[in-house]
Amino acid sequence: MKPNQFTFLFYAMAIILILFLFIATLENAFFWDTVQLGSLHANFYYENNFSEFLLPKRIDSGHIPAFGIYIAFAWKVFGRTLFVSHLVMLPFILGLFWQIHKLVSYFFNDNHKGIVFLLLLIDTVLLGQITLVSPDVPLLMFFFMAFNFILTDKKKLLSLTIIFLFLTSMRGMMISLCLLFIDIWFNVELTKKYKQSFLNLVKRSFIYLPALFVFIGFSLWHYTTKGWIGYHNDSPWAASFKTVGFNGFAKNIGVYIWRLLDFGKIVPVLIAVILGSIYLKKYWSILKGRILVIALLIFVLLFPINMMWAAGLLAHRYLLPVTMLFSLSAAFFLMNSSLSLVLKRGIIVVWITVTVSGHFWIYPDKIAQGWDSSLAHLPYYELQKKAIQYFDNHQIELEQVETFFPSQGAIDFFFLNGDQRIIDGYEGKRKYVIYSNINNLSDEEYDYIHSSAYTLIETLESNRVFVKIFKKVLE
Repeated sequence: MKPNQFTFLFYAMAIILILFLFIATLENAFFWDTVQLGSLHANFYYENNFSEFLLPKRIDSGHIPAFGIYIAFAWKVFGRTLFVSHLVMLPFILGLFWQIHKLVSYFFNDNHKGIVFLLLLIDTVLLGQITLVSPDVPLLMFFFMAFNFILTDKKKLLSLTIIFLFLTSMRGMMISLCLLFIDIWFNVELTKKYKQSFLNLVKRSFIYLPALFVFIGFSLWHYTTKGWIGYHNDSPWAASFKTVGFNGFAKNIGVYIWRLLDFGKIVPVLIAVILGSIYLKKYWSILKGRILVIALLIFVLLFPINMMWAAGLLAHRYLLPVTMLFSLSAAFFLMNSSLSLVLKRGIIVVWITVTVSGHFWIYPDKIAQGWDSSLAHLPYYELQKKAIQYFDNHQIELEQVETFFPSQGAIDFFFLNGDQRIIDGYEGKRKYVIYSNINNLSDEEYDYIHSSAYTLIETLESNRVFVKIFKKVLE
């Protein structure tokens, strides 16, 4: 098989894999953070017919709610269904394909483009997010798009893309800041004439000002109306923003490294670190190598800064720009190393094998896991339905049932089926508890529902994902 045929084969494999996953999950319910960012936000706009812009305090995430508005608009036009919710993600998925292709084409020759494209698209967190109605898919697309516009020096399109990053989430702003430093390094001429260098910097920074004005305008409006920016102390996610001390910061460094290596990502990270250290001089002598070294360092060191001080902001999906850059850099370092062709191929086989294995990494119950960041969560949707059906079959009212994040709330918000019954969050006051290993709960809550205070009455399980129903023992 000729090199160009291999390239076509790898491209086809990657695209078929993604589209198969997309089609196979078109009817999946909202899951994890997408219950809020996709369903709750969109339902607010859908129900009030866009008569209000700012979200109610209980579901306001602090950032510009453009994604929820987009989903709500799609519902108004095509119908409020899970199928439509997933379907309107397709433009972002195809756009992501195209932007990754353009980036790969910039850094790699025709012989390597296909396999690198495949290596990037099999990322476990990316595949997990593509099965969801997730704002992180457009966020990643705009990230790659902006990176491509920096490399091709398309100023107007870059400015527009930065606005879209700001509209997607607050992390889009941090991505934009990192991209600004890359942009300055790559496109701004700095000389010994400080005045001229300063003018060049100011001129380039104008590209990013429209997005900044959008953010400032929204923040001022939000603050004058709501009295807060970012988050408030009564929000459901306030604990995630709790400031940590030195020990907490040190722990977060460990968590950050774990997140970068988790779910099979250890191979591209090790390749990038080891080969980057051994052949740094060689890569630095190549412009494309310098770009990747600088971009990777900026994102690894700068991007998580505003996450490290907080108790719970280091989710896997938050770090997608960093881990995707690790994969891109690892592929470039590998292809441009002095290793033999046989060894390179062997490393690629290990890379693919370990990455695929990441979808089967399921931790013990008391270890927090990013279930939205791999395909391991896919069996949960049917189990969730069966758990609800259990109570219907036994004529038990859901008012007697409690559960944990991300399973609590109105059934309609998950399935868009009109079922307004609510399963409340756990307080230990109801007769029944639904617990799954995908749930987030404290060790104390876990120990209590597994103590003599409760008895297990039903277990539903599929591919190591389970849902258990407990009944409280009467005192």
